[in-house]
Amino acid sequence: MLNYRRDDTLVVNDPYLRQQVEISAYGHWYRWTGPTGEPQHGDIHAPGATVDTIIRQYAGLHVDSGGTP
Repeated sequence: MLNYRRDDTLVVNDPYLRQQVEISAYGHWYRWTGPTGEPQHGDIHAPGATVDTIIRQYAGLHVDSGGTP
């Protein structure tokens, strides 16, 4: 798993995601677009929890549908 910050953007690149997800910092929140296209947010003081949420959202698409992660 590769997570890094680029300016005010947290980038999550995990093999289970099958794609890179960029999370923008806005005030006290991280914001990103979920796999269904809906806006998502997480506490900027808890980046680990935000990354875990994103992995569950995106990886769950493949695991729940019977795909191989």
